[in-house]
Amino acid sequence: MAAKRDARGELRMIVYGVPVPQGSKRAFAIAGRNGKRARAVVVNDNARTIPWKQQIAGMAAALMRELGRAPVTDEAVSVAMAFYFPRPKSLRKSVLAKLTKPDGDKLQRAVLDALAGIVYRDDALVTDAAWRKRYDSANPRVEIVVSVCTGTGAAPLVACAGDGA
Repeated sequence: MAAKRDARGELRMIVYGVPVPQGSKRAFAIAGRNGKRARAVVVNDNARTIPWKQQIAGMAAALMRELGRAPVTDEAVSVAMAFYFPRPKSLRKSVLAKLTKPDGDKLQRAVLDALAGIVYRDDALVTDAAWRKRYDSANPRVEIVVSVCTGTGAAPLVACAGDGA
Protein backbone atom coordinates (compact mmCIF):
# COMPACT_ATOMS: atom_id res chain seq x y z
CA MET A 1 0.00 0.00 0.00
CA ALA A 2 1.36 3.47 -0.81
CA ALA A 3 2.09 5.86 2.02
CA LYS A 4 -0.36 8.69 2.67
CA ARG A 5 -0.06 11.90 4.61
CA ASP A 6 -2.08 11.57 7.77
CA ALA A 7 -4.93 13.90 8.72
CA ARG A 8 -2.67 16.10 10.86
CA GLY A 9 -0.93 17.40 7.72
CA GLU A 10 2.48 19.01 7.70
CA LEU A 11 4.35 20.80 10.44
CA ARG A 12 6.02 23.94 9.01
CA MET A 13 8.39 26.21 10.88
CA ILE A 14 10.98 28.90 10.24
CA VAL A 15 13.89 29.43 12.62
CA TYR A 16 15.73 32.71 12.08
CA GLY A 17 19.49 32.97 12.45
CA VAL A 18 22.53 31.77 10.54
CA PRO A 19 22.28 27.95 10.31
CA VAL A 20 24.96 26.04 12.24
CA PRO A 21 26.20 22.54 11.33
CA GLN A 22 26.25 19.67 13.81
CA GLY A 23 29.94 19.04 13.31
CA SER A 24 31.76 16.03 14.61
CA LYS A 25 32.13 14.83 18.14
CA ARG A 26 35.49 14.29 19.78
CA ALA A 27 36.00 11.86 22.62
CA PHE A 28 38.88 11.55 25.01
CA ALA A 29 39.59 9.93 28.37
CA ILE A 30 40.36 11.78 31.56
CA ALA A 31 42.51 9.81 33.96
CA GLY A 32 40.98 9.08 37.34
CA ARG A 33 42.50 10.44 40.54
CA ASN A 34 42.90 8.84 43.92
CA GLY A 35 42.07 5.37 42.65
CA LYS A 36 38.98 6.44 40.68
CA ARG A 37 38.39 5.05 37.22
CA ALA A 38 39.10 7.03 34.09
CA ARG A 39 36.07 8.60 32.42
CA ALA A 40 35.24 9.38 28.82
CA VAL A 41 34.34 12.92 27.78
CA VAL A 42 32.56 13.70 24.50
CA VAL A 43 32.53 17.26 23.13
CA ASN A 44 31.22 18.97 19.98
CA ASP A 45 33.65 20.46 17.47
CA ASN A 46 31.40 23.50 17.07
CA ALA A 47 30.41 25.37 20.24
CA ARG A 48 27.64 27.23 18.35
CA THR A 49 25.79 23.97 17.67
CA ILE A 50 24.17 23.68 21.10
CA PRO A 51 22.46 27.11 21.11
CA TRP A 52 21.30 26.61 17.49
CA LYS A 53 19.77 23.22 18.31
CA GLN A 54 18.13 24.69 21.43
CA GLN A 55 16.60 27.45 19.30
CA ILE A 56 15.18 24.89 16.85
CA ALA A 57 13.93 22.63 19.67
CA GLY A 58 12.30 25.56 21.49
CA MET A 59 10.50 26.70 18.34
CA ALA A 60 9.33 23.15 17.61
CA ALA A 61 8.06 22.63 21.18
CA ALA A 62 6.17 25.95 21.12
CA LEU A 63 4.62 25.13 17.75
CA MET A 64 3.55 21.67 18.90
CA ARG A 65 1.89 23.22 21.99
CA GLU A 66 0.20 25.91 19.88
CA LEU A 67 -1.20 23.31 17.48
CA GLY A 68 -2.31 21.06 20.34
CA ARG A 69 -0.41 18.10 18.92
CA ALA A 70 0.98 15.18 20.84
CA PRO A 71 4.63 16.06 21.44
CA VAL A 72 6.13 12.94 19.90
CA THR A 73 5.19 10.56 17.09
CA ASP A 74 6.33 6.99 16.51
CA GLU A 75 5.34 7.10 12.84
CA ALA A 76 7.56 7.51 9.80
CA VAL A 77 8.30 11.12 8.95
CA SER A 78 9.62 12.99 5.95
CA VAL A 79 11.62 16.19 6.57
CA ALA A 80 12.50 18.96 4.12
CA MET A 81 14.90 21.75 5.05
CA ALA A 82 15.91 24.92 3.24
CA PHE A 83 18.94 26.71 4.72
CA TYR A 84 19.46 30.40 3.92
CA PHE A 85 22.81 32.14 4.55
CA PRO A 86 24.08 35.71 4.30
CA ARG A 87 25.49 36.45 0.83
CA PRO A 88 29.15 37.53 0.77
CA LYS A 89 29.48 41.06 -0.65
CA SER A 90 31.94 39.79 -3.26
CA LEU A 91 29.41 37.31 -4.72
CA ARG A 92 27.26 38.21 -7.73
CA LYS A 93 23.56 38.64 -6.99
CA SER A 94 22.71 36.11 -9.70
CA VAL A 95 24.29 33.28 -7.66
CA LEU A 96 21.51 31.67 -5.61
CA ALA A 97 22.97 28.35 -4.43
CA LYS A 98 25.53 28.25 -1.62
CA LEU A 99 28.36 26.03 -2.85
CA THR A 100 30.69 26.48 0.13
CA LYS A 101 30.77 25.11 3.67
CA PRO A 102 29.05 24.17 5.86
CA ASP A 103 28.17 20.77 4.45
CA GLY A 104 24.46 20.17 3.95
CA ASP A 105 24.51 16.79 5.67
CA LYS A 106 25.91 18.35 8.85
CA LEU A 107 23.29 21.11 8.75
CA GLN A 108 20.62 18.42 8.32
CA ARG A 109 22.00 16.41 11.24
CA ALA A 110 21.67 19.41 13.58
CA VAL A 111 18.02 19.92 12.62
CA LEU A 112 17.07 16.24 12.84
CA ASP A 113 18.75 15.89 16.25
CA ALA A 114 17.05 19.06 17.54
CA LEU A 115 13.58 17.78 16.55
CA ALA A 116 14.11 14.31 18.05
CA GLY A 117 12.07 13.81 21.20
CA ILE A 118 9.84 16.79 20.34
CA VAL A 119 8.31 16.15 16.92
CA TYR A 120 9.30 12.49 16.57
CA ARG A 121 10.61 9.97 19.08
CA ASP A 122 13.95 9.37 17.36
CA ASP A 123 15.59 10.59 14.17
CA ALA A 124 15.69 6.98 12.99
CA LEU A 125 11.99 7.54 12.14
CA VAL A 126 12.99 9.96 9.38
CA THR A 127 12.52 7.86 6.26
CA ASP A 128 13.06 10.66 3.72
CA ALA A 129 14.93 13.94 3.98
CA ALA A 130 15.77 16.72 1.57
CA TRP A 131 17.79 19.88 2.04
CA ARG A 132 19.12 22.80 0.06
CA LYS A 133 21.44 25.73 0.74
CA ARG A 134 20.69 29.21 -0.62
CA TYR A 135 21.63 32.84 -0.03
CA ASP A 136 19.36 35.44 1.61
CA SER A 137 21.30 38.21 3.33
CA ALA A 138 18.18 39.87 4.69
CA ASN A 139 16.86 36.79 6.52
CA PRO A 140 19.31 33.96 7.29
CA ARG A 141 17.20 31.05 8.51
CA VAL A 142 16.14 27.45 8.13
CA GLU A 143 12.69 26.52 6.87
CA ILE A 144 11.56 23.08 8.01
CA VAL A 145 8.64 20.95 6.82
CA VAL A 146 7.87 17.70 8.65
CA SER A 147 5.27 15.32 7.21
CA VAL A 148 3.94 12.42 9.24
CA CYS A 149 3.20 9.48 6.97
CA THR A 150 1.02 6.41 7.35
CA GLY A 151 0.87 3.16 5.46
CA THR A 152 3.45 0.50 4.81
CA GLY A 153 5.21 2.13 1.87
CA ALA A 154 8.06 4.60 2.04
CA ALA A 155 7.23 8.18 2.94
CA PRO A 156 7.12 10.52 -0.04
CA LEU A 157 10.00 12.93 -0.36
CA VAL A 158 8.55 16.38 0.23
CA ALA A 159 9.57 19.47 -1.68
CA CYS A 160 11.81 21.91 0.17
CA ALA A 161 10.07 24.87 1.73
CA GLY A 162 10.17 28.20 -0.02
CA ASP A 163 10.85 26.97 -3.56
CA GLY A 164 7.39 25.93 -4.63
CA ALA A 165 8.91 22.76 -6.05
